[in-house]
Amino acid sequence: MTTVARLRALRDDNLGQLVPCSDPPNPSTTHPPHPPRFPTTHFTPIKATTSSSSSDPTTTAPPSNKLKHRRPADENIRDEARRHSSSHNFSAKYMPFNADPTSTESYSLDEIFYRSRSGGLLDVQHDMEALKKFDGQYWKSLFDSRVGKTTWPYGSGVWSKKEWVLPEIDSDEIVSAFEGNSNLFWAERYGKQFLGMNDLWVKHCGISHTGSWA
Repeated sequence: MTTVARLRALRDDNLGQLVPCSDPPNPSTTHPPHPPRFPTTHFTPIKATTSSSSSDPTTTAPPSNKLKHRRPADENIRDEARRHSSSHNFSAKYMPFNADPTSTESYSLDEIFYRSRSGGLLDVQHDMEALKKFDGQYWKSLFDSRVGKTTWPYGSGVWSKKEWVLPEIDSDEIVSAFEGNSNLFWAERYGKQFLGMNDLWVKHCGISHTGSWA
């Protein structure tokens, strides 16, 4: 067997290296050693850092010890809602649509009325003075904190804004399948072609699992 044949046989056996043989090598026909099938990989360690206003790049944020809120095992979501319920002065009522400021005609939202005494439409009027005691940032933070949560009844896209919908209803009286919070859809082509907008997002009003508009 020639040297070339032996080298090829060794290579095919996946030995990954050459062994000396008794035949003198022929420089014109000898091939270089076959490299290992699985070469050693070298990894360069990196250090993860967090962005910070500090100019020191080695500054890292301390580990967070904050635990995720969990309900007690013997408490359901309605019990939790009662425990977290707080008193407030928010209220709302039915008023005749475009009523005269001096009008005293009003109805509770618990009552079933479709028309005012004059036959006109009814409108829901909230106590705006009570709502104005809290600024926009407060309401934004409050509503954002409820999105996607299972705390009753705030997992709903409607009842997560209970104070602006029906503030005086007890949580036990609410019927909800956590409707709403459906996604926005990117309509780039439609926006550019018909509206001259580069980044249009639209809401599909019927995609909620309850078929509601929320």
